[in-house]
Amino acid sequence: MLNQRWIEMSNELVARVERVIEADLATVWEAISSGAEIGRWFIQADFEPVVGYAYTFTHEDTRITGVVKRCEPPNVLEYTWNVSGLDGETTVLWRLAAVDAGTRVEIAHTGIESLGDAAQMMMSKFAGGWEQALDGLTELLVVTAE
Repeated sequence: MLNQRWIEMSNELVARVERVIEADLATVWEAISSGAEIGRWFIQADFEPVVGYAYTFTHEDTRITGVVKRCEPPNVLEYTWNVSGLDGETTVLWRLAAVDAGTRVEIAHTGIESLGDAAQMMMSKFAGGWEQALDGLTELLVVTAE
């Protein structure tokens, strides 16, 4: 299983994670774009893969809101990301591609510099958080399928 994580430091802060998951493209797409499925591996979600849809993710005291900006099934999903208690808006971009071993999943979380003084702290949290999210997605799609 390919698993990569890196942080780009330039004028824009970008947290990226990439992994190949041993599941077909349609299955991975459903898992990242359905509110019910997102709730199984990531966070409670009121989410629909429809451009303009205002979604909400909740976990304990954390509330994340945003708007779906782009949806190109089964390859691209992009939405804004606003964490309660923080000023600034970031963007999450998912790219999926079928590969011989399953599906390559790439997540790029951009605009982190918009969080001002919290940007450096959140950079690390986002990168680690997306890696943990992919762990949950992999467990749901691969481990439970065995």
